[in-house]
Amino acid sequence: MSAQTTAILRPRLDEAKKALDAALDEACDIDRQGADIATLMRLEEQLTAAREAATSVIAALRRLGAGAGYQEAEVPPIEPHRLFIDDSGVQWDAFVVYPSRPKGRETLPPPYDKGWLAIQCPEGVRRLTPIPEGWRECSNEEFCKLLDRAAVAPRRTTPAREKRD
Repeated sequence: MSAQTTAILRPRLDEAKKALDAALDEACDIDRQGADIATLMRLEEQLTAAREAATSVIAALRRLGAGAGYQEAEVPPIEPHRLFIDDSGVQWDAFVVYPSRPKGRETLPPPYDKGWLAIQCPEGVRRLTPIPEGWRECSNEEFCKLLDRAAVAPRRTTPAREKRD
């Protein structure tokens, strides 16, 4: 592997690890005892973000540790999210969440039962359903319109845990 490829992959790996840690910390901070639907939706969003970050970590590690004969096409896409900046300069991260359907459990109310586009920034989360076709390819202007249509997700009511060492 060339030094240039390693120089590109190392920052991606570091960012993916940070995203994984942040998503897992957020998911673990959510109080699941007696959780309402909004809280469970927030948990599902964080677990989806963690899954996608883990996929990115795995992909980068595979590429960094690849031996002879390794085919790049075997690596899943590294960026399953869409990042964009709104008109006020805030960076948003958008990704699709499909709810799990455990047997014997109540499903989410329509239209969330079919999934949603989670759009988050440090200040909050929004949800858009149904998931718009072509959301990954739309322009920033079109994405800002999607953001305007998205419902603001309720804020978490439980305090964040202390950072583990």
